[in-house]
Amino acid sequence: MKQKMNDNGTNEPLNRLERIKLLELVGNWKDNEASRFWNRFSIVLIINSGLLAAFSLAIKTADKPSLPFLYPFAIYYDIAISSVGLFVSVLWWRLQTVSKNYEARWIEDMKDILEKDEVIKEFVTGFSDETSKKPNKDRFKATGYAYLIIAGFSLMWLTMLIISTFC
Repeated sequence: MKQKMNDNGTNEPLNRLERIKLLELVGNWKDNEASRFWNRFSIVLIINSGLLAAFSLAIKTADKPSLPFLYPFAIYYDIAISSVGLFVSVLWWRLQTVSKNYEARWIEDMKDILEKDEVIKEFVTGFSDETSKKPNKDRFKATGYAYLIIAGFSLMWLTMLIISTFC
């Protein structure tokens, strides 16, 4: 059970109000982590889209560069862009995984707080059951789609890198 230090320097259990405040604080941390997950997802999706546009432009101009002095380097544009795209996608995957681990940690902390106080647990569980549907554990979650998109971009960049390098 969570405890606090009192004036005498000894630990004492948290009272109900303190547990509610702690639950609110941990819930806010979880919500912030979830928000950051989707913010990073949006930012990196935009970066990947820009890289994809640059890649397609590099393919179109590789045969006839608009600036003649860049012609010797034109064949490396697509390799460089696909390498950066692959790096960004792998880094993106790693960041999202770390973010989901933090969010899971906050959820476990919330469960721990709820287990310690039956009144709070009953209130939160009852409130949740009355106002929202119970989660369907069999359905694919939104974060699953996010990982699918990340995997798709990673595979696309890897394929483009291989084709650019060997063809």
